[in-house]
Amino acid sequence: MYIFPGNNLFHKKIHVYYTRMVTNVRMEVSEEKQTALIVCEGPNALTDLLKEELGKYNVDVFFSSRLPKNDKKFHYGFFINVKKGDRIMVGRIQKAVYIFFGLERIPNSLIESLSTHHKVISIEGNVLRKEDVDKILWFSLSQTRESILRFSVPRRVLPHTSVQDRRTHVRIRISMKQALFLFFSALFLSHVLFVIPLATSSYFFSRAADALKHEDFPASTQYSKTARVFLRTAKKLYSFSRPTFLLFSLAMLPDDIITINEKADEIIRGSSLVVQNSAEVIKLFFKKNKAPEEKDTLLLRINTLQEEVESLEKNCSLLNQKVPTNIPSLQKVKKELSFVIEMLSVVKKLIPRMDFFMAKDTTRKFLLLFANNMELRPGGGFIGSFGVLTVHDYTFEDIRVYDVYDADGQLKAHIDPPEPIRLYLNQPHWFLRDSAFSPDFIENYSQAKFFLEREMNMGGFSGALLMTTTSIENVLGAFDSVYIPDFDENITQKNFYLKAQIYSEKDFFPGSIQKKSFLSSLTRQLFIRLEDVSPKNLLMEFKKSLDEKQMVLYVDDPAVQNILDSLYWSGTVIEPQCTAKIDNCIVDFLFPADANLGVNKANFFVKRQVSLKMNFDQDGTVHHSLSILFKNESAGDVFPGGTYKNYLQILLPRNTNVETVTKNDVLIENVDERNEEVKTIGFYFEVPPQKKTEIRVNYTLEEALKKGKGAYQLIIQKQIGSSNNDFGFQLHLPQNIFIVNQNFSPLVKNNNIIYNTNLSADKIFFVELLRE
Repeated sequence: MYIFPGNNLFHKKIHVYYTRMVTNVRMEVSEEKQTALIVCEGPNALTDLLKEELGKYNVDVFFSSRLPKNDKKFHYGFFINVKKGDRIMVGRIQKAVYIFFGLERIPNSLIESLSTHHKVISIEGNVLRKEDVDKILWFSLSQTRESILRFSVPRRVLPHTSVQDRRTHVRIRISMKQALFLFFSALFLSHVLFVIPLATSSYFFSRAADALKHEDFPASTQYSKTARVFLRTAKKLYSFSRPTFLLFSLAMLPDDIITINEKADEIIRGSSLVVQNSAEVIKLFFKKNKAPEEKDTLLLRINTLQEEVESLEKNCSLLNQKVPTNIPSLQKVKKELSFVIEMLSVVKKLIPRMDFFMAKDTTRKFLLLFANNMELRPGGGFIGSFGVLTVHDYTFEDIRVYDVYDADGQLKAHIDPPEPIRLYLNQPHWFLRDSAFSPDFIENYSQAKFFLEREMNMGGFSGALLMTTTSIENVLGAFDSVYIPDFDENITQKNFYLKAQIYSEKDFFPGSIQKKSFLSSLTRQLFIRLEDVSPKNLLMEFKKSLDEKQMVLYVDDPAVQNILDSLYWSGTVIEPQCTAKIDNCIVDFLFPADANLGVNKANFFVKRQVSLKMNFDQDGTVHHSLSILFKNESAGDVFPGGTYKNYLQILLPRNTNVETVTKNDVLIENVDERNEEVKTIGFYFEVPPQKKTEIRVNYTLEEALKKGKGAYQLIIQKQIGSSNNDFGFQLHLPQNIFIVNQNFSPLVKNNNIIYNTNLSADKIFFVELLRE
């Protein structure tokens, strides 16, 4: 061990030797620049002085708080206050010196172990001077065989004397001061961190749903995949914080949002499968000469479609329950979900009956009746054409369209027409074209079969579908346009009626093929284009037409017909009966039906508004005042408009006393009346162009509301093929009758109920009452 004596003379000698050594270093630098590495946990007085002194002699000094990982080599290495277990650099330092400085206790065992192969300097005290750094450098660079240098320097007895200690204590003091804040901050963040990926997941699922609505399946799939990644992350993060949320009863909202995202994911994937599977079913149904395996594939797809629809309906219902009702921006979402659930419920009922419609192991023929509701009749309109659709064993076989005059021209027997047709249409015979004269489609279907059997020897139908002009326009709404090569025309939803009128009226005479050819060509092109159209859009347009009675369907299979009746798609007259299982129930019924007998298309210009006022007496008797306002907006008495010559039938409850029937407050004396299952009154009147006519009927029900709990039920039916006319009713109650509940949302004021809607479909209004 080498110890420096304390006399000045010796120090001077040391300084001279050190100067010579440094001079040698400077000579070496001229040939190769020297590098030195200082490793210390943090800067202090020793490191600062070493860098300063070495820098004077053009030595590149590198400082690091820990041993570098790269392979750079250094000429000198100064390792200050290393600890036992620290990695020792071997092979990359030509001269390594280990210095212990400013420590309360110097680790002698570590010094001894290091001195075996390296020079070690131990300095007691913590106040360094320039002369002390000269000693360190001289010993480090000398060729002496001594490996350990010990010397002492003054010690400053002050708190936090060394720079290193001061920095350490400051760091400890700050971390202690902020520890509580950092702890609670980290705890809070760990509990709410799931919000970011959950919100991101919700955003991407929203984009996926929007893409699905536009039938952009690739985009919807990609958005869903991205959303699922964020949802998985959110669920993992939330699993940590959920116990705390449950403790404070805060878990419901995040639980619901996660459930909404999960259900949205299932709905998006399920919807894609349903749409794609439906398209394949349609494609296989229209493929003729199918191989046995293709038929098996079709059956498998139908069964799979049933399962997918059931699952999709269930998920949509669950999602609809979870979507909040008190957020205005989500009202549209709930409305769309309700519509989708309604559609899926209908499809779920019909898919198991596909064996009937697709004629499993047999052949079925369905009668198609095309009714022009611009020349409105009680059963939908003037029958201008009809067709026969043939299906055989899950395969569409053929569709043929005929002009009605082809059939009527072959009728040889005389058939008496309904009296209004004979009187006001001046037609002594009855033909297929005028057969839709009953408000009940089943009766009209039976009459149409009667005419076709006698006119064209046609029969063996399994059912019938009546389509009005409006329904064809609706179906065309699912297509961008349909090109008809035979007429070189692009037919759209907007121009169909005009084109149909042009080709049906131009050069028309009984037996003309213009109208037949136009409708036949259009129908053929629609079936050809079915594989390209969106199944969703096509289904929506069909459902809209059936719901609004622009299309009605009847089949001979009782099980299928029961489903159609439950959906109100069969166009039948509803039997007036109370839906509630109570004895004290007043059943009211209203069904107005027009018959345009003016041989024109005036219904295109006629608007109709229906208003019904009911007044209850204290004894429970119900008095009615029915008003129907007709407005004819025809420009003049010129085809296709003109005077609206209408034979109006109004169906009322059987036990009804009709008191007065007036037209513009003038009594109508010639009123037909008959009692069957319901009471029907009928009368003829005209509405000139640009005029209004009000029909008013006053009547009283024979049945009265008894004392105690009871109910009032009003059934109002829409005429097949009629427009969605405005409808409003008022219900006035005396002081001894009170409203308990109702199945609609009216305006209630001073014991009066006021409700306005439109007749887009058959409606049933139910009011629970209490009579004292």
